[in-house]
Amino acid sequence: MRHDTAVRLGRTNVEVTALGFGATAIGGMYTEVSEAQAVQTVAAAWDAGLRFFDAAPQYGRGNGEARLGKGLAGYPRDEYVLSSKVGRLLRADAPPNPDDFDPHGVPYDAGAPDIATVYDYSRDGVLRSIEESRARLGTGHPGEKELVHELMHLPEKRPRKKWTHEETQNLVRGCNKVRRFVIIPPRGVTLRAVY
Repeated sequence: MRHDTAVRLGRTNVEVTALGFGATAIGGMYTEVSEAQAVQTVAAAWDAGLRFFDAAPQYGRGNGEARLGKGLAGYPRDEYVLSSKVGRLLRADAPPNPDDFDPHGVPYDAGAPDIATVYDYSRDGVLRSIEESRARLGTGHPGEKELVHELMHLPEKRPRKKWTHEETQNLVRGCNKVRRFVIIPPRGVTLRAVY
């Protein structure tokens, strides 16, 4: 299969390229990356035929999403799919999060802002994280193609109870940009709200 072959995302009807682009590195994971380098990297991925781009608030503590948004700004929005994670808020007033540092106390993200990742899987936290990610990515305009958000239940960060279909439906209805959602169970449960 070629890297730019259209495939289904999990069990959804959303089509993405077989190979996606992850914004961890352009966010500065382990090595500082300039905004110009990030934009050039996104352009190279586009030129190679990639049309599925993934980010997360904690990639560079906002830098990954912001740089990905800038890198994609000149491309037709209806030609690619974006994904990001929900339940992760970035807060300057929060205590440092151990997940933002390696075992020796060194930040994973070189050049990241001095803010902390805060996990909030409450309904309000998830909706806030969706809106904040959309702002960093420069998306959120009516009629745009899908923006997929993932709610990942990691064992150490798992909410007290699993999300039921009805709870998930009520949650994503709270954000007027959500068109549909799916629950994909790989290990644990992943909620993807598709815009």
